Amino acid sequence: MSVAIRRLADAEGWEAALCAVGARDVYYERAYVRALQDRGEGEALLLDYEGEAGRAAHVLLERPLPAKLAHAAGSAEGVDWISPYGYAGPLLRPVDETDESRQNLAARFAEAAADAAHERGAVSEFVRFHPILPTHAGFEDVYHIRALWETVVMNLSAGTVENGLSGTCAKNLKTARKKGVTVAFEGPEAWERFVRLYRATMDRRDAAEYYVFDDAYFRAMADGFGENCWFVFARLGDADAAGAMILRSGDRAHYHLGGSDPATRSACPTNALLVEIGNKAQGLGLSHFHLGGGLSRDDGLFRFKAGFAPGRATFRIGGRVFDRERYDELTAAHRRGGDIDDGFFPAYRAPRVERKL
Repeated sequence: MSVAIRRLADAEGWEAALCAVGARDVYYERAYVRALQDRGEGEALLLDYEGEAGRAAHVLLERPLPAKLAHAAGSAEGVDWISPYGYAGPLLRPVDETDESRQNLAARFAEAAADAAHERGAVSEFVRFHPILPTHAGFEDVYHIRALWETVVMNLSAGTVENGLSGTCAKNLKTARKKGVTVAFEGPEAWERFVRLYRATMDRRDAAEYYVFDDAYFRAMADGFGENCWFVFARLGDADAAGAMILRSGDRAHYHLGGSDPATRSACPTNALLVEIGNKAQGLGLSHFHLGGGLSRDDGLFRFKAGFAPGRATFRIGGRVFDRERYDELTAAHRRGGDIDDGFFPAYRAPRVERKL
């Protein structure tokens, strides 16, 4: 069977594909990928597969090849595929829940996806697999899969949120409450208020340009998710001390972006913020609050988040080459411009590295 290509304009087909696989998550929603498409990150597509082995749905962004590089390799034609920022990977619903059935569906979908890739001139695909959903399972022989690091998951069916706190985190929560930190949940209309806090944090940390999202991005997320986009603020007196942007879909809530005022650090506002978000999600009957990980394995951000829950999930990435000849041509052209990071995929988009003397 072939793959049907769903675009954002096909709202009914996109929704039907997600319903057919029986799974939902923020990173597969039209509202989420539309905001990324509007940023110029690529055209949002959903690969919708139906066959004797079951159903599959796979969300991705289709990007043109780097123009100068493609010309240097002999042709400007072609695209590549990448997961939306966050976590994704193929969602599978096999005819039954055996490992054999899942493996069979994964193989058939992978073959159909490769046919679609060849038709569209796709050279390669980079996937960020979902830590909670088993989107990598069955694709071990399709993608070169690598585990990067752990993310923090608050299991909301495993007792109270506060019972899962580390000793340090519990102590900091007590400090926040003693100093009068309060937490307020606001709707999508509060995006501008959050942006001020978020951008100040990014400026202070000298964040990479990618993470300096413009107003259109926040407006698109707020409008697209509506009541499922929470802007949550920890307040000290009349001032916002910390804030978080939370996206909800299905039975999960995801910590998307955050910011804080360093002048209020001693009051531990972020501790109160994240605990109350967990309490709110649990009260709504959600199964998980996913806090995500750090910027690298076991960095300071991960260690901070780790104090809020003992649950862990493995974040994996994977790469797949559809057109080996074209991939090698592009990579060779890229290498002619200087040394590159050999661990990056796809190699023809790898950042430059300084030559070691």
